[in-house]
Amino acid sequence: MRWERLTPEDDPHVEFLRVTYPPDTESCPPDNLMNHGGREYVHILAGRLEVQVAFARQVLTPGDSLNFDSSIPHRLANPFDEACLAIWCVVGRQG
Repeated sequence: MRWERLTPEDDPHVEFLRVTYPPDTESCPPDNLMNHGGREYVHILAGRLEVQVAFARQVLTPGDSLNFDSSIPHRLANPFDEACLAIWCVVGRQG
């Protein structure tokens, strides 16, 4: 995955990112979901992204948005044959 910060300076409270998920990539293994502080907001620009938050799993497509509490175990994956491009915002990750 490629994470590109969209702000010119580091902000300890907000991560504002453009994220590219190439085909066949994942944030973590299906049996070891990740979690951390904060809330996440995502908007899909192109491609598809499989998002699992706790036991709920969905596929986001262009124009879809989602937000969730990052302390809930979650996983991001692109099992598809095209890259996914998304705008991502993580608020309060350090908190």
